[in-house]
Amino acid sequence: MSLHRAGRVRYPTLVRGPRLAPRVASSLCGFMPPHRRTILKLLLASTSVLFCVFALELAVRALSTGDVDGQRRFRSTRLKPYRIPVKRVEQDIAAYRATERTALIYDRELGWSQRPAVSDHNAAGFITTGPTPERARPSDRLRIALFGDSFTQGNYRTGWWRLLEEQLNAAGVKCEVLNFGVGGYGMDQAYLRWKRDGAPWQPHVVVFGFFAEDCYRNVNLLRLLRDPDSGIPFMKPRFVVEGEGLRLVNSPTPEPQAVPAILREFDAWPLAAHEHFYRPADFQMNAWRWCRLAALVEAKTSQARGAARAEEFFRIDGEAAQIALRIVRKMRVEVEAAGAKFYVAHLPGEIEITSLRQSGRMRHEQLYAAVKAENTVIPLEPALLETAQGRDLSDFFGDGHYRADFNAVSARVIAEFLQREKARGAGGE
Repeated sequence: MSLHRAGRVRYPTLVRGPRLAPRVASSLCGFMPPHRRTILKLLLASTSVLFCVFALELAVRALSTGDVDGQRRFRSTRLKPYRIPVKRVEQDIAAYRATERTALIYDRELGWSQRPAVSDHNAAGFITTGPTPERARPSDRLRIALFGDSFTQGNYRTGWWRLLEEQLNAAGVKCEVLNFGVGGYGMDQAYLRWKRDGAPWQPHVVVFGFFAEDCYRNVNLLRLLRDPDSGIPFMKPRFVVEGEGLRLVNSPTPEPQAVPAILREFDAWPLAAHEHFYRPADFQMNAWRWCRLAALVEAKTSQARGAARAEEFFRIDGEAAQIALRIVRKMRVEVEAAGAKFYVAHLPGEIEITSLRQSGRMRHEQLYAAVKAENTVIPLEPALLETAQGRDLSDFFGDGHYRADFNAVSARVIAEFLQREKARGAGGE
């Protein structure tokens, strides 16, 4: 035999090996009655499915991770049953109490606030481009006070608040911006910060940074239950709807060292019912959650329903929307009673910009319309959409917040708005 022909010799056992099982099954079926052939095929199919499920279960278990409280995650997805972060809180509080250099400090009225004279905060515990100003309302410049969360706080060098101050001064409107924004704040905390910390500085203009995500924070008591990766172990106050008004609960907030004990017996805590992100069923083991694959499918299914659930969450007759609307209303009334002008700056996040691009609407449309009906709103979304046209949104968001282009656009829109208000005699000073 030539080498050429030898190279084409076939080896039946090697070629037919992978096909052996189906052929054997086919041969066996040939000797069986029809109903038994059907049963055998079903058994073989079931065995194949079970094998695949078992292999996937092993893969999910191998790739999932757990934290100090036993909370399982598959990559960034939390799997049920959720765990109350008792040990995580203990560790974070121990680290907080071991130093006096953290940017945030426990605050019995607000939950947390900025540590004075640390990081970019001035001696009074808020942010300014210059030294801490005098408390008395200035007569030679426009004093603008900002309240909100991290979208308002921004970056010290490139945040829209700083660009706003620069642009107004460059346009001949002498001004100073007092930034009372704090990372992680809900609208409730922003309002309470105005009431306690902002009002004494007698601003001419107050701008409330409206970020839709803060509506979730309005119905939250323990930050780590809403955002386990925030690193904020403190509890916060919140408002509950009562008649036509609001009632404040969890105020004063528990001392940091008392929080772990509350979490260990969370079901017995009198205010547990006011924690939107604690649903006992989500924290309980059941039959299918022993299977990590089933828990992952449950989590992904819940995420897929996210848009519909958000629409429901922001319904104007719902608790979250009513709390948000009433907080903004209370703040406007108090700001105006103090002799200042009140404006709401709508700060759309990546979710809102994406939704506007895809469908032309946002998840909180009803609430936004109600806020616009009662307040003077500075809408940033048209200018941001125009700026981002034809480009990927990752160019404009970093770590969930505005990058340089969006900060510049936001500052320009707000500066132009305030200039128009000042020109028609409604700008404050």
